[in-house]
Amino acid sequence: MRLIILLIVSLMITSCSSQFAYRHLDWVILWYSDDYLDLSRQQENLFETELTQLLNWHAQSELPKYRLQLQTISTDLDTRPIPSALISQHVSAITDHWHNLRQHISKQLTPLVAKLTDSQVTFLFKQLEASNQERLADHLALTPDDIKERKLERFEDILIDWLGSINVKQAQLLYNLIDNQNDLTLDRIEYLRSYQAQLKVYMTPPIDQPALQALLNNPEPFQSPSYKNKQYANRQSMQIFIKEISLLLQPKQIIHLQEKLQEYISTINEILDTE
Repeated sequence: MRLIILLIVSLMITSCSSQFAYRHLDWVILWYSDDYLDLSRQQENLFETELTQLLNWHAQSELPKYRLQLQTISTDLDTRPIPSALISQHVSAITDHWHNLRQHISKQLTPLVAKLTDSQVTFLFKQLEASNQERLADHLALTPDDIKERKLERFEDILIDWLGSINVKQAQLLYNLIDNQNDLTLDRIEYLRSYQAQLKVYMTPPIDQPALQALLNNPEPFQSPSYKNKQYANRQSMQIFIKEISLLLQPKQIIHLQEKLQEYISTINEILDTE
C-alpha cells in the first residue's frame, strides 16, 4: 500500500491537485476496503497474494520511472519559464504511469471477480451507489461560491506544502485558475453510475473474463462528451497556471520544492534497495 501512496504523490506533484490521482484511483482502492467488499478468509488470502505480486511488479517496473520523472522535474525547475511543451510532456508521462498501473491491476483483478458470490457483488454495487448519493448530496448542499472556496483551500494547501509559502501574485494566479476551472462533480457522478451499471452486468455470472478485463481497463467511453470537454479545458488551464506560476517562483520556494522532490526520490530509493 505504501507504493500506491507513492503513486498518488508522484501524480500530485505535477498535476498540482490530489484530485487528479483520487479521481483515477478510487475504483482501484475500493477493492482494498471492507466498506465495499466483505471477503472470506480464502478470498483475502488470494487477494493478498495478488496484491503482493502487484506491489513487486510496481516496485521493479514502475518506481524507477517515477524516480526518473521526479529527478527530471527537479532539474527542470532550474530553467524558467518552463516551456508549455515540457509541461505537456510531464502530463503525458503521468498519464502513461496511470495507464500502465490500471492495465496491470485490471489483469489481476479479473480472475478474483469470478470468485465473488452473488451477495458480494450485490453488496459492492449497493455501497458504490450509496457513495454516489453521499457525494451528490454533499455537492448539492453547497453554493457555487462554497464549491470554489473548497477548491481554493485545497489548492492553497497543496501549494504551501510544496512551496513553503505563496505570495500575493501567486495567490492571484490561483484565484484566476479556480475561476476558470469547471466543476466536474455532477458529470463524474453521472459517469460513475453509467460505468458501474455496465460493470455490474459484466460481474454477473457467467463472467466473460476478457470482456470484464477490457471494461476495467477502459472506462473512458462512459464519460459524456461534455465531461471530456470540461476535463480537457481544466487540463489546459492547469498547464497555463503551472507555466505562469513558474515565472513567479522565488529562490527559497524552488529550494523548498526541490527538497520535497528529493524526499520522495529518497523514499523510492529506500524501497528499491530493499527489493
